[in-house]
Amino acid sequence: MTMDASASTPNSSQPLSVLERRRLRASTAVVEFFVRTQQTHFPVAELAAHAGLSERSFYRYFPRKEDVIVPFLQSSLRDLAESAAALSAHLPLSEALIESFSSAHDESAELNWSVLPRVLGQNADFRATLLQTVVEGEALFASLVARELRLPGASPQPRLAGAAILSAMRIAVEGAADANPSVSGVVERFALQVGLLSPLLSVDEGE
Repeated sequence: MTMDASASTPNSSQPLSVLERRRLRASTAVVEFFVRTQQTHFPVAELAAHAGLSERSFYRYFPRKEDVIVPFLQSSLRDLAESAAALSAHLPLSEALIESFSSAHDESAELNWSVLPRVLGQNADFRATLLQTVVEGEALFASLVARELRLPGASPQPRLAGAAILSAMRIAVEGAADANPSVSGVVERFALQVGLLSPLLSVDEGE
């Protein structure tokens, strides 16, 4: 998954504050470190040094050690939702979601981001934080579905679709049998999951 530490908020007209950019930069550095080493069992002092922070600054940005992954995850989900929204201007929503997911998982990238859920899953606190951030991210995709289908944001279909899209991403990544899954395999599994979601990503013309 390619990342830009200067990523914007859900409303791209509102740039991140200086503090938010610093938190995202530090978060990205630590998550990259986790992906490279494929483990999370490091003391805070080592993570802080890797992120270019003092230990005191680390705790100011991230009150709990596991909070360090949150800005990266939030920004990644935001980027995926914004990319899919842009693509849906000329593609069906299901295709826009697949294309967005595929673009984020670049086969030629130096790091294989598909290993991240497995790496974070080694530690109960990191896994819980990952799952909580994903659940909170469902609203981004629910809003996308509601907008594309011209449905009220609080109606059941967009909310269910938002949860299902995030579940499809998780299943695609966690479905690999090996420790270092191929990017193409992850994308193929996501496309398969999205295909199963077709009824949620369209409006019944008979209604």
